[in-house]
Amino acid sequence: PQTHTFTSTITDNTALQTVYIENNFNGQTINTTLTSGTSTYSYSRGALGAGTYTYKFIAIDTSGNLATSAPQTYTVLQATLNTTVSLSPPSGAAYTTPTTASCSSTNTQVTTTLYRNSIATTPGTSALGVGTYNFTCITPSNQNYTRAASQQFYTIVQAQSQINLTLSGLRQDTQIF
Repeated sequence: PQTHTFTSTITDNTALQTVYIENNFNGQTINTTLTSGTSTYSYSRGALGAGTYTYKFIAIDTSGNLATSAPQTYTVLQATLNTTVSLSPPSGAAYTTPTTASCSSTNTQVTTTLYRNSIATTPGTSALGVGTYNFTCITPSNQNYTRAASQQFYTIVQAQSQINLTLSGLRQDTQIF
């Protein structure tokens, strides 16, 4: 997961006693005490869900003076997904050829759904009749990801006929006199 780092340079003409960051990264306002061997104070944290957050730095020196930075906003946008419909063999297969359809997404937090002609279907191998089919893979949005869809049209063609003529039980050229 991504690391989010918030930094401020804080100086004082005497000495700093306490520095903290006030933030709502967890959904409620909290203060976290920071330490530093220099005038640069940083706060790092892991994953943040998509949304807008506020934070500010607060410093108290040894004389009891308080300084507060202006509130800052930090926005995490929803990530964009890649969703894919996979069909095998390629479109244009003959009627008797089994077709394998699957659906995948870069978002493992939600379930993708495969649709054939707007009806949810189970990914896998099946025999399709002659015609054109609309396969669509949809991954719904959640807090961290946008909705994504992928569509592919797939055609099954009529199989070529094969006719065998049998005469007197023989399937070969026969001359009749």
